[in-house]
Amino acid sequence: MKIKNTGVIWLLPAIVAFLAPVVAGFWYARDEAIGQQNAALASAASTVLARAEDVAYQFRAATESLVPFASEPCGDEALRAMRLSTLSFRYVQSALYIEGNRLLCSSVEVHRPAPDLGESTGRNFRGAEIWVDMQLPWAIASAPLMILRQESGFGVALNADDVFFGFEPAGTGLFVLEFTGSGPTTIAEFGEMQADAAMIEYLAERGSGTYQYNDYVVHYQASAEDFTIGVLVMALRSASSASVREQIYRVLPFAVAGGTVLAGLATQLFYRRRSFRNDIEAGIRQREFYLEYQPIMDIQRQRCIGAEALIRWRRNGERIQPDVFIPLAEREGVIHAITDEVLRLIARDMTSFLQQTDDFYVSINISGYDLADPKLPDRLSRLLQSSGADASRFLIEITESSFVDRLTTREAIQALRRMGFQIAIDDFGTGFSNFAYLQLYDIDYLKIDRLFVETIAQDEVKTQLVFHLIELANKLKVEVIAEGVEQQIQADVLLQKGVCCAQGWLYGKPVRSRRLVAHLQGEQSALV
Repeated sequence: MKIKNTGVIWLLPAIVAFLAPVVAGFWYARDEAIGQQNAALASAASTVLARAEDVAYQFRAATESLVPFASEPCGDEALRAMRLSTLSFRYVQSALYIEGNRLLCSSVEVHRPAPDLGESTGRNFRGAEIWVDMQLPWAIASAPLMILRQESGFGVALNADDVFFGFEPAGTGLFVLEFTGSGPTTIAEFGEMQADAAMIEYLAERGSGTYQYNDYVVHYQASAEDFTIGVLVMALRSASSASVREQIYRVLPFAVAGGTVLAGLATQLFYRRRSFRNDIEAGIRQREFYLEYQPIMDIQRQRCIGAEALIRWRRNGERIQPDVFIPLAEREGVIHAITDEVLRLIARDMTSFLQQTDDFYVSINISGYDLADPKLPDRLSRLLQSSGADASRFLIEITESSFVDRLTTREAIQALRRMGFQIAIDDFGTGFSNFAYLQLYDIDYLKIDRLFVETIAQDEVKTQLVFHLIELANKLKVEVIAEGVEQQIQADVLLQKGVCCAQGWLYGKPVRSRRLVAHLQGEQSALV
């Protein structure tokens, strides 16, 4: 059982352990950079939208304050109110009165002749009419203006550059949209990118959120207060690459450090597991394993009819418990070697006594890994040859949890029975405990686990469960061996229920073969 290419084998988990946090670090850096880009776009959209909502509010407030002058919209009182609204509302550059498409008067003066504004861009869903990129006679040198008019005819002129002063996002495009009957209209735009009509319509239909659109990442946010307004901010998806690099430089040292630690732990674990394999193999070579035998009693006739062989391991003066090394041996693939050592020790310990008696058997625990081994019959044949005993003198114990593959289990049991071995299901009650399932197998004994036996006469519910397991065994027409019997009242109850056999400290603790044989031959008294 030697491992080849050990250097390569230990290197693989070490590499995986090292790379895992490094890859995770790169993935985190990527997600963090994308998250920061998305957050920046959302923040810009939220800020601009708040300003746009403020502008919309001022537009409505200014025009509503002029409605009382609708009978003489260009009279002195109306003009005075227009000038006052211009001073009262920060973003209103001029208040206007528009009839049709003609600008009759404003907070500046009454216009004669009245300028023709031309066809409006559209009307939003609140009924306001919109003109964009307009030049007014008194503000020829100013930036193009946006004009909004209510159904009353009163309106305002706004300078988008003044309204959104300070919003010059580098590497992005920012668009303020007004929704009219003909679709979304761009009333202000900033930045280095252009959004085509198809993109705007696509995002407006999908609603607020962050989206991937061709080569861009786009955040669209609609106003919750004014359903006619929305803001779109876009950036190239590749723009996050620089941020990814920054995040990688920040995360990478920690990822490398974590990977180094994990690689060291993986290497240590590998060699510890390899060391355990070596310890098992060395223990077998150096005869560190030995067996203890616990008597199995016929409680109806009050005589010992067999003994269970229990593997023990003493290494460097320390006794290692079977519930520690057996699971590890199964996991590391050395359980076959341990089972073979058990078979060798049984032949060494019990051959002479088995030849002297004809009504005593030895019970052997077989792992599920052994049961699945096609060479198991050959391995057991060597036991028969070395001991000179008939197969009927041995009881093969298989735990319920070993019954994973029904077909394999059934075929393996049938092969052992053809050889003459008796078969028992160990720790019965802790696994499937299903009649329809267990009747598939040709078995001789069911061993009820000590966890159930110890509750007899103490827990009524669990005691009834023990009785149910005994009834199940009766249906299967097999004998019952009760494990862990420590009190006479337990033995009495089991006997009343028809149980034939039992083992436990009431009858004897596990002992070395010499002491067991001396007891059975009457040379030594109790084993408790």
